[in-house]
Amino acid sequence: MRQYKGPIFQHRHYAAIAKVLSEAKTAAGIESALLVLFQRDNPGFDAARFLAAAKGEPINGKDRR
Repeated sequence: MRQYKGPIFQHRHYAAIAKVLSEAKTAAGIESALLVLFQRDNPGFDAARFLAAAKGEPINGKDRR
């Protein structure tokens, strides 16, 4: 696993995720809201890869269980 010199997440990341968790009513709602948040934050975000990893199904050699 990569080692970083400092934290990758900033306060704004934690705040955005906390907001999603507080507003979502179901697991599907959380998943959907996180997908929207991540896609808005990162144009290169791969929703299919994220969903596969969330289910424990890596889709390529870079994804680990």
